[in-house]
Formats: sequence, C-alpha cells, structure tokens
Amino acid sequence: MAFLCSFRGIGLGPGSARDGICRREVRRDLPVMRVQQQQRRAPLVRGAEDAKEKVSTWKRCGGKPSVYKIAQVTEALTRSGETNDVIDVLNWMIDKELRPNCRIFLCVLKAYGKRKDVAGLLATHKRLQEANVNANIYVYNYIINVLGKNGRMKEMRQFKEEMERNDIHPDVITFSAMIDGYSKRGNLTEALALYEEMKERRIEPDTVTYATIINALGRNGDVSGAISLFEEMGRIHVKQNVVIFNSLIHILLKNGDVVNAKSLFHRMKEHRIEPDPFTYSELIHSTAKTGDLQFAISCFIEMQRKQITPNLVTYNALIDACAKNGDMEGAISAFRLMQRAGVRPNDVTYTVLIDGAGRLGDVKRAEEAFEHMKNVGVEPSLVCYTALLCAYSKAGSTKKIKSTMRKLEKASLKLDSVVYNVVIEAYARNGQSNDALNTLKDMQQRGMKPTLNAYHAVVLACAERGDAKSGLSSLKEMQSVGLRAGCCSMYNVVMKAFLSRNDVQGVYRTVALLKTHGLRSDSTTKDILKYTREAKVRREKALAKG
Repeated sequence: MAFLCSFRGIGLGPGSARDGICRREVRRDLPVMRVQQQQRRAPLVRGAEDAKEKVSTWKRCGGKPSVYKIAQVTEALTRSGETNDVIDVLNWMIDKELRPNCRIFLCVLKAYGKRKDVAGLLATHKRLQEANVNANIYVYNYIINVLGKNGRMKEMRQFKEEMERNDIHPDVITFSAMIDGYSKRGNLTEALALYEEMKERRIEPDTVTYATIINALGRNGDVSGAISLFEEMGRIHVKQNVVIFNSLIHILLKNGDVVNAKSLFHRMKEHRIEPDPFTYSELIHSTAKTGDLQFAISCFIEMQRKQITPNLVTYNALIDACAKNGDMEGAISAFRLMQRAGVRPNDVTYTVLIDGAGRLGDVKRAEEAFEHMKNVGVEPSLVCYTALLCAYSKAGSTKKIKSTMRKLEKASLKLDSVVYNVVIEAYARNGQSNDALNTLKDMQQRGMKPTLNAYHAVVLACAERGDAKSGLSSLKEMQSVGLRAGCCSMYNVVMKAFLSRNDVQGVYRTVALLKTHGLRSDSTTKDILKYTREAKVRREKALAKG
C-alpha cells in the first residue's frame, strides 16, 4: 500500500491528476472516434451508378484498388443486374494482374446465371481454378443451381462430386437445388434418391426441399405421396408456409379432389397461415368447374374482407366461374369490379366473356366483348378468335364464320387444328357440307389432323344432303388417318343415304368398311340391311317384269 501511495504524487497512482486528464481527452475525442467508426461501416458504393463511376475512375487513373473495394463494387453491380459491367470488372482485374477473390468470382457467376449462359458460367469456374482461388460452398451451390435449372444434370452431378473431393460438404441448399433440377426434368426417381441421401447424411430437409418434392410428386400424379410428405413436415416440425399449402391445394384440385382441397384451405387458416391471391384464384377457378359458384363467390368476398388485393388471375377466375355457370350478369359485374380496381383485363378475360356469351347463344354480347377488347388496345389471341367462332357456330351464323376466317387469314396469327375443327363442325351442323369438305381438305393440306367429331359432323352433313358417296369417302379417309368410330351410327347414316337412292351396292360397301374397322352391326344396321335386301328383291322383280 505504501508502495502505491509513493507514486500518487507523480500522477501514476489510482485517482491521480493524470488519470483525470486521460478521461477528459477521451470525452473530447469521442465524437471524432464515432465519425471514424461510421465511415468504416459505411458502404463504399451507393447503387449501380456510383459503382460504375468508381470503376471508370480506377480505369482512368490507372490505380490498383484493394480487392476488398473491388468486391464491394462488383456486388453492387450484381444487385442492380448490371451483368456486362460485372464481367467487365473481372476482365479488367486480370489485365491489371489483380487477383480476384471468391466473392468477385461469385458475382461473375451470378451475371452469367442471370443470362442463362451456361457456357460462360463454366468458363468462369475454369478461370477461378486457373487463378488458384478456392471455391467455397456458395460458389458450388450457385453453379449446381444454374446447371439444374438448365437441365445439365450430368455436369451438376460432377460439381457435387468435385465439391466433396475438395472437402466441402453438400448442405440442404445443394440437395434442394439438385432435387429441383431432377424434378423439373421429370426424373422423380433421382429426386427421391437424393432426398433419401439427405436423410442418410442427417441433413434436415427444409421447406424448399419439401415444396420441390411435393410439386414433383404432384406432376407425376402421386397425390398420396405428396400428402404423405406434407404430413411428415408436420411431424418433424418443418415450417409449412403458404407456398407448401398452395402446392398441395393445386395438386388436389388438378386431380379433381375439391373436397380435400377445401379441407386443406380451412386447415391452412386454422394454422394461422394467410391464404394469398394464388390460393383464392385456384379455389375460385376449380370449384366453379364443379358448379359450386357460391363457394367461388364466398372466396372472393373473404378476400375483400381480409383486404387481400385480387390480381388479374383472381378476377379472370371469378369471371370464368360466373360465365361457365351461365351467370353472364355476374361475369359482367365482376368485369366492371375489376376495371374499378384498376386491374387491366387481358385477352384471357375477354376470351372468357366471349365464350360465356357464346355458350348461351348471345352473339351480340360476344361481339360487344370482342369489339371492346380491340378498342382498349388488347390484341385478340387465336384462342379468343376460336371462342368467337364457337359463338357463331352455336348461333348458326356461317356468314360471320366465313368473315372471321378471312380476317384470321389476313392477321399474323397461325391457324391451328382447333380453329379448323370448330369451323368444320359449324359448317356441317348448318348443312353446308361443301364448305365443311373444303375446309377439311384445306386443313389436311396444311398438315393438320381433323378430330373424330369433325369427321362425324361432315359425314352427317353429307348424308343429310343425300351425298352418300362423299360421306363414304370421309369414312375411308377417317380410317386412313388412324381414327376409329366407337359405334355404328356414322356408318348407319351413310347406309340410309345410299338406301334412299336405291344404291344397294353403296350400302354393302359401307357395311364392308364397317367390318374392316372392327365394328359389329347394331340393331339399326340390321334393319337397314333387311330393307336393303327387300329393296333388292323388289328391284329384281321389277327388272324381271320389264
């Protein structure tokens, strides 16, 4: 104690004057120290323009900034999507003999990944190796993810093996990316094998992993497998989010299981997971198909009550629900509500309205929707034109069908088999067999195949007009393109047409064709043959008397 006291006088002991001076100096310098600390924490660049300016200055001045600073600039350019500038920075560094680090190479890999330039991505990895830079797990995971998304499965596997050789252990992100790659290519076996490998390595699958496999099982039609994985998530306490619920609801609805989809929807809310516009759109669209318009409307009202903003898909689903259930007033009300909400209708919206009006035979309303669409600058798609043609077909407006077909020929839209089949059936149903046959020939010359319904309509039209020969030719043609009628009705109408003209040989030729198609005569066929034999006997007697 005496020893310590001896130093107090010269300012070195506890509580000395010197101690007080030091405290005052610290208090005085504290604001300056804080500013310096903030400057060290502040980012080097603020946005893409600032980053570009920094690079330009370095190039102009010929300086050699630190790799740390270059990495910050490169990351800023990557975040802003400036892929060309990112690649340019790497090339400049190599020219200046500056050694890029792993962060910079990762930015360049991301630049090529955004471009979907797999060749550039692989070349960058090669440059990374040549620069003796050790790739980390982030680099490998990014490369594996891009390769998987672009279907380069063999190379994806090779990178997994390479990372393991370099003593970098694949993690949940690695496996999830690989599972996603195989799933999207339809290789469910490999995807599930990777999932099992994860579990063997004691790598816990996360929400992304489960979502990927559930979607893959759904695409493969394995609904029970998807449900089983969903339940497994709950058992091992992996978070079930809105994406997972949406995936399973979509799978159930796609397979027509509306009851379980609704049940899952209620369960979702019980778990305090808020449905999003996708959830509601799926339910509105699918339940409307089953005729449950009330549930579809209740979903939309619930969205409004919860202040969940409906999007274009939601409105289109609601309009479609009303239209398909014959409630055109409801469909138009939903359309007006959509406009008031500031959601711009697209060609799908108008196609649904035209199709709905056409189903009810309301050609005027279908035409109004079509004209409104053009007036607001929405370009009609081929599907939209097809819906209009169907409306004309139902109403028997063949003149308008011809007019619309001329417009389609002038437009840049390429006609497909659906349009031709609709037009053929329309002409045939309205007794215009020549137009139907001409359209059929035109369709075949363009390399398209008519449907069985189109042939059926043409055969009926020819038979009703008494043109049994054209009807028989159409039946032969139908057989030559590999189409087969399920019953004798098409053959019977042709046989009746021949019989009405007392063409016994024509009846027998049709029966022979029926047999070559592997069909058995039904009661109508037998009656026609009976009348044919009687007609033949009468004819022979008449000739004998003559």
